[in-house]
Amino acid sequence: MDDLPIIHDDHRRWLYTERSGGYLTNQSINGLIAQQQNGATIVIEHRFFGYSNPSDLTSQSLALLTIQQAIDDLVYFATNADLPMPGGDAVKPGQAPWILIGGSYSGALTSWMMVNCSSDVQAVIAYLDGVYAVNDTAGIQTLKEVFGLVMINLVDRQSLQPDIGLGAMFLKFCDALEVKDGINAGPGGWGLENAIYSWGNFWNTTYYNYRKVVCGGQDAESCIGTYDTSESYGTNTIVNNAVRCNQVGLYQDGLPYGQPAIVSRILDTIYHDPTTAETNMTYAGWNVDVERFFFANGLRDPWRESNVSADGLYKPSTPSMPIYEG
Repeated sequence: MDDLPIIHDDHRRWLYTERSGGYLTNQSINGLIAQQQNGATIVIEHRFFGYSNPSDLTSQSLALLTIQQAIDDLVYFATNADLPMPGGDAVKPGQAPWILIGGSYSGALTSWMMVNCSSDVQAVIAYLDGVYAVNDTAGIQTLKEVFGLVMINLVDRQSLQPDIGLGAMFLKFCDALEVKDGINAGPGGWGLENAIYSWGNFWNTTYYNYRKVVCGGQDAESCIGTYDTSESYGTNTIVNNAVRCNQVGLYQDGLPYGQPAIVSRILDTIYHDPTTAETNMTYAGWNVDVERFFFANGLRDPWRESNVSADGLYKPSTPSMPIYEG
């Protein structure tokens, strides 16, 4: 485990604590289980987050943001932990069992999308894919004008998080598409034309302003436009640039033509071009087989194909490594 040069940011620390605090209480499944078993819950800050950020995100710094480094951090913490509670100095491995828990909000995101505004989103995605497939220059230009972008990248819609409840940007997005003159759309939505212009209007009047803050003042094109090596967004080494990553390639592709899709089919594996072969070889990928490891996977989770419940994999659930889908 290599040490990092650390910068401190009280605002990021506050946001991190506010968002992660719920995982420590019995309002969460892991917190409830810990309470039942008289255990302690701990949220460990991952390197390159909050107080654990380096001074920049250059290639030299990213060399310390690896899976093995993260594993070593957890091992180091467990073997050196002295928790502020009775008996907190006797929780080393061999003295007390440790359970690692992790997950993603993506399952909730998909569920909310399917029951709220998926029909109109699918209509827009199908239209966008269609005009690009036949190189309809007039249609492409119309979309660019409606969304106010030189290049169209609607995948950013997936960053609209529903997990903070009422008032979330995600719900504002769905309301923009589904509520017209105070009336909610039915299951089929309001149709393509309304969806395109409502979506474009929401992007221009609301979402771009939100993203401008998140992206440190960058304009919408630089922040969420199609990746361009001449832009600084992907090469900017300032801390908190979310597109600077190392080793992993988490991405979502569009479904084949003929199937309803909420992600454009333009976004294929070549578009993302992740370099994950070495990572999969080192950490077993779909071939993982370890004892005392429990997979809990959502059937509608968009990341399902990245784990052991992927369609066509048929990985068996075993007593030593159970796999549950629900």
